[in-house]
This record gives sequence, structure tokens and C-alpha cells, in this order.
Amino acid sequence: MREFGYEIRYACRSLLKSRGCLFSMLLSLVLGIGASALVLAIIEASAFHPAPYARSHELVQIMATDGDACDARCPDLLTGKQLRAVRTQTHFLSGIAAYKWNGALLQGTSAGARASRTSVSGEFF
Repeated sequence: MREFGYEIRYACRSLLKSRGCLFSMLLSLVLGIGASALVLAIIEASAFHPAPYARSHELVQIMATDGDACDARCPDLLTGKQLRAVRTQTHFLSGIAAYKWNGALLQGTSAGARASRTSVSGEFF
């Protein structure tokens, strides 16, 4: 056990003599721990916690398709008239909201960049 203490003291003295090596070792250790903690926090927040709704297991999504020519991979949007019809004729849903993904072009001093945006109806929130 005493030899282990000598080894630790020798390693500390060696690291203090070469401060660049010590700095790069500590920086890589801090970045590695920080990146791991960030990934774990993102996975925990998205996978292990339920959606922030009272009964999130009851959420449904309604999409219109072109019958046989299209399947769930290419949904079409409900028109305003169809959305109003669903609202008036459906009594088992407590609320209905609409959303639409759109592309947008951000322009600034440099070249424009593509971004995603979402348009939502008033009942969405």
C-alpha cells in the first residue's frame, strides 16, 4: 500500500512539472464528463419522462391521405372546412388543434439558411 502512495506522489510531481500536459488532461476530462452529462440529460428528458399533458396516452393525430395513392408516410393537411367538420361531428375528443410544418428561409448579412417552423391553431396551447 505504501508503494501505491509513492506512485501517486510521483505522478502528481510529474504532472506539476509539465503544466501543459496537466491542462490538456484536465480539459479533456472536463469536456468528456460534461458531454456525457449533457447526453444523459437529453435522453432522460426525452425518453423517460411523459409528455407534459394530463393524459398524454390519450393524444391522437388525425391526418388526411389520398386513399390508395398515399399511405401514412405522405400525409396531407386537413382543410379548414374539414377541421371544422371534425370538431362539430366528433364528440369523443375533448379538444382539437391543428399544426403545419413549414420551411423558412432566414436571411441576414450572409447567405440565407433554411429553418423549420410550425404554424399552429389557437387551440394548440
